[in-house]
Amino acid sequence: MISFNVTIGSFNATMILFNDTMISFNETINLFNETIDSFNATVISFNATMISFNATIVS
Repeated sequence: MISFNVTIGSFNATMILFNDTMISFNETINLFNETIDSFNATVISFNATMISFNATIVS
């Protein structure tokens, strides 16, 4: 029974470690998403500038 408990305890520790890894991985993905969002905002801003520039050229 003791060895069974030790096995369960060891399994639990592994699961907690795995959980921490997943949380860390999730945070990395979120950071990556924020970077992409930021890049998108820059592109949109650049587009707006180009449209404005085009309007100036046309007029």
